[in-house]
Amino acid sequence: MDHGTPWWATSSGHGLTRLSVSLIKQGIRLYWSGVGHPQTQGKVERFHRTLKHAVRHHGRPQTLSEWENALHHFLKEYNHVRPHEALQMAVPAERYHPSPKQYNPQPSQWEYLQGAIVKRLNSQGCLDYHHRRYPPVGGHFAAKTCKLNMWKTDCSFVIGICTFGKSNSKQAGRCLWHCLFHEHKV
Repeated sequence: MDHGTPWWATSSGHGLTRLSVSLIKQGIRLYWSGVGHPQTQGKVERFHRTLKHAVRHHGRPQTLSEWENALHHFLKEYNHVRPHEALQMAVPAERYHPSPKQYNPQPSQWEYLQGAIVKRLNSQGCLDYHHRRYPPVGGHFAAKTCKLNMWKTDCSFVIGICTFGKSNSKQAGRCLWHCLFHEHKV
């Protein structure tokens, strides 16, 4: 994925948006491209170029319904009529196979190992712990559970949370750490 608005949030320590969190809950592992490096997304960038060319060639639609109609015709031609050199002159519809994985409308809650300190974030995605409110992890984590970890060393005290653990649906476990508090001792 690139760092566009649907995929990347500057307000979250790990760039997660509501959409990317939903994808992770479905067991989809996320990979982001380098910032300002469209070459990593070569296929989608080529698709955008082809779409822009088609819009210029056929004329730019002026209304929402004209856009809907134009995109419908473009996608039909792109996927079912126009051969693609990268596919040895086949059309994408000949190569497409739907994923066998079904969408889960009610993904299971994340579970953490026994003995972990698990807390629910408040409605703004903040942790309230020991009479203190820590900064928000992100609104998309509002009212979600997280694992709390604390580290103490000779020179610092750190509180961090893991927003994902191992889920009941055997999705790949993934832990995203957010540092909520870091205090250096003098």
